[in-house]
Amino acid sequence: MPSVTSDHDELPVGGGAGDEARDDEREDTDRHSRVVLGRRIGAVIIVLASIVAMTISWLDRAAMLPGGPGQNARQTASHAARDAALVDLNTDDESMLALLPGIGTLKARRIIEERRRNGDFSGVDDLRRVAGIGDQTIEGLRPLVRAVPAVQPRSEPTP
Repeated sequence: MPSVTSDHDELPVGGGAGDEARDDEREDTDRHSRVVLGRRIGAVIIVLASIVAMTISWLDRAAMLPGGPGQNARQTASHAARDAALVDLNTDDESMLALLPGIGTLKARRIIEERRRNGDFSGVDDLRRVAGIGDQTIEGLRPLVRAVPAVQPRSEPTP
């Protein structure tokens, strides 16, 4: 271990108990910083999804004006963009559901468990089946989520 010498004593440099405490403190600070950063990134994603949903909603309303040029093209494009940006209640995993405002990890687990037990959600209003999710939460989620039922296999027509 390196040391510093003086006229009287030899003092060790580094490696003391104080250094270990500082290292632990740095690790805790780094871990906290990563958690805070992750939460901020999640919040940014939610805000961006909200902005996209509101913009698409506005485009949908503008496209519905009578005589608007390219009405059908605008509707198709806006629906495709909206569908790509929405969280799907029937297919997305816990991490995606947990990012939604008012949901978090616990309610995301409940959503997945409800989906597993009772089948796909047919719409956003079906979230009422999940404990802890009420009308106010559903209204806040409406522009951010969708519920696309799983594709059912087509039955062959009988001759």
